Amino acid sequence: MKTEKRLTMALSVLVALMMLAVPLASSSNLFVDGGQTNSNGDAPMLSASTSLSVSKYTWPTPANNQIINTFIIDSEASYDMFIDKYLKLTTTNSNSIEGSFGGENRSDAQWKADPWLAIVYQSTDTVNSLELTITNSNIKKIDDIKSQNSLKNVVIDGKATISGSSLNFSGTSHGIVVGLNGDLGLSSDKFHGDYDILLKINNAANPLHDTVTYADPNDIEIVDSWIVYDQASLDKIGTYVGKDIQNSNFREKWDGSLNAWIAIAYTAPEGVGSVDFTAKLNDGDYSTITTSVGNSNGTHVFAAFVNGSHTNEDCFNLAVGNDSSIAKYHGEYFVNVAGANSSYSFAFGADAGEKITVTFNLNVPDSEGRISLDDVKANITKSTDGLDVTFSYDPDNKNIVYATFEKNEVSITGLLSLINPAKAGYIFSSWTDDNGVQYESGSDKITKSMILNANWEIIDNWVQAPIDVIYDGTTYKYSLALYSADEKTVNVSSSNIISLLPEAIKDKGYVINVKNANTDNDLPTVYSYTVKENNADGKDLKSTGLVSMNADSTVYIEYALTSYTKITVSSEIFGDAKAVMYAYNSNTYTYNQVWNALIGLGEDNKNATAANLGLKKSFGGEVSGSNKALNVKLDDNKYTTSDGKYKVTGWDSGIALDDTKTAPGTDLTLNSELNGYNVIFMVNGQYEIVYVPYGQLTADKCTLNVSGLNHWVYMEYSDYENDTYKFQTFNFNSTSDVKAVNDKAVSGEKPQFVFIACFEKADSTAYAVFNASNNGIAGNYGNKYVKSIIIPGKAVAGTNSTVIPLPAVSPVYETKNVLIGYSGYVSTGENPSAFGVKDSVTSFNADIVSYKYTITFYNGSDVNGIFYYGGDSQTSSDSIETGLVAFSYNGVAYKHTNGITLTGDALKAFNNILYPAKDGYKVTQWKDTDGNVMLDNIKVERNDDKTVKSSSYEVKFKKISSDMSFYAGFESQKYTIVYNSNIAASPNPMTQTGYVDESLKLLGEATFNNDGYKLVSWNTRADGEGTSYKVGESFSINGSAYEKLDKINANDKGFTLYAIWEKVGSSDNPSGNTDGNNDSDNTALYLIAGMLAVIAILAIVGIVLMRRK
Repeated sequence: MKTEKRLTMALSVLVALMMLAVPLASSSNLFVDGGQTNSNGDAPMLSASTSLSVSKYTWPTPANNQIINTFIIDSEASYDMFIDKYLKLTTTNSNSIEGSFGGENRSDAQWKADPWLAIVYQSTDTVNSLELTITNSNIKKIDDIKSQNSLKNVVIDGKATISGSSLNFSGTSHGIVVGLNGDLGLSSDKFHGDYDILLKINNAANPLHDTVTYADPNDIEIVDSWIVYDQASLDKIGTYVGKDIQNSNFREKWDGSLNAWIAIAYTAPEGVGSVDFTAKLNDGDYSTITTSVGNSNGTHVFAAFVNGSHTNEDCFNLAVGNDSSIAKYHGEYFVNVAGANSSYSFAFGADAGEKITVTFNLNVPDSEGRISLDDVKANITKSTDGLDVTFSYDPDNKNIVYATFEKNEVSITGLLSLINPAKAGYIFSSWTDDNGVQYESGSDKITKSMILNANWEIIDNWVQAPIDVIYDGTTYKYSLALYSADEKTVNVSSSNIISLLPEAIKDKGYVINVKNANTDNDLPTVYSYTVKENNADGKDLKSTGLVSMNADSTVYIEYALTSYTKITVSSEIFGDAKAVMYAYNSNTYTYNQVWNALIGLGEDNKNATAANLGLKKSFGGEVSGSNKALNVKLDDNKYTTSDGKYKVTGWDSGIALDDTKTAPGTDLTLNSELNGYNVIFMVNGQYEIVYVPYGQLTADKCTLNVSGLNHWVYMEYSDYENDTYKFQTFNFNSTSDVKAVNDKAVSGEKPQFVFIACFEKADSTAYAVFNASNNGIAGNYGNKYVKSIIIPGKAVAGTNSTVIPLPAVSPVYETKNVLIGYSGYVSTGENPSAFGVKDSVTSFNADIVSYKYTITFYNGSDVNGIFYYGGDSQTSSDSIETGLVAFSYNGVAYKHTNGITLTGDALKAFNNILYPAKDGYKVTQWKDTDGNVMLDNIKVERNDDKTVKSSSYEVKFKKISSDMSFYAGFESQKYTIVYNSNIAASPNPMTQTGYVDESLKLLGEATFNNDGYKLVSWNTRADGEGTSYKVGESFSINGSAYEKLDKINANDKGFTLYAIWEKVGSSDNPSGNTDGNNDSDNTALYLIAGMLAVIAILAIVGIVLMRRK
């Protein structure tokens, strides 16, 4: 037994030694120090026993260790889920245990700044130690390791391991939270992504495993939103998430005593965490609610009260009306997802399509298409039952009446009781819709708009006399109820019939080419007409009194233009309407006369009103005291409408408005172009000026990248121009918002509004303003109307602040001025410039330096930098800095003050201008445009990172009194080639000097003498396995290759070439390498050593076995 033990021990030692040899042969660092532990309020790594009564989540009886759920806590809502759903705290101990996690006092802003990764797990054993490893590609090494409460983080790129011991965990149910920022060191732009979790309990061999995705809220999309106020709108929730979820998470039956909800249906990927929904009503402020999405794909529905105080319930607190009914919620709603691109708008109520309109048509054409000329009355009565119905007449047709009321509020019976139509010669019989369905009564509430037509029955001893009117070649069919005592004949009054005809059929008109034809009291008669029985050849019925005709005859009326020509004018400005005027045939007429009539210009056109020209209203904008057909204004000899919306360009075929030579036709077209106005869009420090045609303002007009947009704000340009920053929220999907802008906008070059894209929610937005001007020096950002850049950002919350970024564009100046920076602005360091509190504005004025002359330094054709001088300046023998006020390098300018030593970036920039680095070269002088040497004998010593260590130069000119251009003169660097004979009894090496980008001949065969061998090539390696060159061949290196050369002595760079020999007259040693060892010799040695080791092992084993015997 002892022998066997010895044998076993010997073999074990042998195996151990062999295993140890492997890492010794190739060693590497396995751990990188770094990380930080929970401190300063970061999410603690704790656990809480949850053996308490549960209400939502039923904990299983643990059969083994297991992870129950892993998710992201990034809001108060998701933190409450962690505490309430999983840890199940009761009233008696909830405060103490919840307090141990430290999340109950966190605001949503703090959650967004440092979300927690939560792991809920069960353990069958008392937990004495934990090791949690989190893998995420964004995790980067943290240089310092801290230790607190027996916790320690080890963070390497892509992975963080957090360990703890003696954490006093108890019970079977536990929760761990880890701060994405505080513990893992992730910045807010790196939070989203996949996290892989390994949880090792009590050093178990097999850790628990789980994964979680923290998805980007940009992937959320709102698909619908509506007001929940009755059973139908409640049941709409179930169409998105299913009836069961509606019943369990919302309500099954609507309670009429409840205040209304806003419901938002949206799609979200798994792992979004929480989402901020913002909503506003009409022009009110946005209100925000943060809610947890849930860890699942698909469609979700969120609902919250529109307004009111509701304990433990989500509420938007929007400014609703004072009405006691559902009408108080009427208006236009806007909802969006903060931090995402998704938004939605909808309308509800009186101003938003929830009102019902029933149209009553009192005078419907009969089966022959005839319209009755008889007087019809609606006889509307006021409701005695409290019905809220508003009646109104069509402004263009007195026979059409509109009844408007709340959907689901009025029944058919109730509505019809309020209108009692009457018509001379007829008895009302019924109401029918366009499909012939008759409506008399009904208790059902009206839920949709509809049209009801009145049906009439003629009274006994009355006949419906047909009337045909021919006007401008068109036949119009009418009818009139006339009394017939014998039902065979009727008495006709032609003057009465003429008076009942529509206004469009008239015998008078506005004449444009007869002086004083149109008096203040009347227009001239341009039509004559006849009234006959049945047709043009029938009995003449025209009379001042009554004329008898057969009861079944037709009244035939024909209008004719005898001495006048009718002229109609169409235009996009008029829409579907047309202006009508007349010309006396004995006189010619011109385009200019037509134009003057339209705009009421000249003494003869003082009565050229919209009504006299056949138009129901004036066009071109309201002008006080004007009733002209077209209101225009003259700007730069061009006519535009008074409201600025149209530019009048002339008549069809390019004829000028005031043309007096071309004969016009009778159907004219007044050409126009839709005018517009300019607006400024500002996005992330950039801007663009966009021309917007009237009525076409949309978010798509902005072409800048608005990814991640939360909302827009805007201000009038006049306020922007006067540094009065009145930011108002703006929704491009809001009809009222867009109309308000269009109504205020004035066409012209100057912008009318400034729109600013905001990427934080409205109640967390502050602003920074960068002004291009300062101290009387005027500047702009490349356009004379853009004198400042506005950048919104995240408002400060507690100790969390956001650094203000610089504008993406630089200001320009007409005179000789250069921007150094912005006064008071600090981009880096311990106290960088940060956004202030909500809605605050932090302003920075340009720091501007004026100059008179410049020296522009060129490296080839590229500008290397610019020196700015305040005026005439004398140089010294070794400096050109006298009078230098500023310099710029790579687009960044720096201030220069004599007597103050440059440091940091300013020093680097200054040296880079005077001493440009070029691979393989050194700058030796600067020459002017004529080739004169201006700076000479430049000497530069550089550090290893190529920055300037020391420098000097000689100045070859006396004065700076004009702009100058200097061009860099470079000298190529030299290098040394060392030739090694590669012979055992080596003679002294040979050297050769070369210069960058210059060709040389490598040394030839006679360089070295080796009896019996021939020099066949040069090689960078002694064994011939490097780069090979022919003897005597041409050779050169470029600047990049020079920089890679090693130093061969204290001052020179270079490299070695080894002679490669070939034995003369023999194939032995074809490489010709006479200098000993190569890799195959080493391999042989290793094999021999290995064989000896095996023999020794076998010998030991043999001895042991022999001793056993």
